[in-house]
Amino acid sequence: MTLELKINDNIPNFSLPLSDDTLFNSEELKRNYILFILSKR
Repeated sequence: MTLELKINDNIPNFSLPLSDDTLFNSEELKRNYILFILSKR
C-alpha cells in the first residue's frame, strides 16, 4: 500500500511505503503527520 501526497508546488511529490512495521500505523502519528504537512501549506 502506498500513500501519495501532493500538496501545492512547495512540496515535491513523494510516496511513503506503509506496512505493518511502520510508525504510520499509529493513528496518533498519522494525525500528527497530516497536521504537520498541512501546516507547511
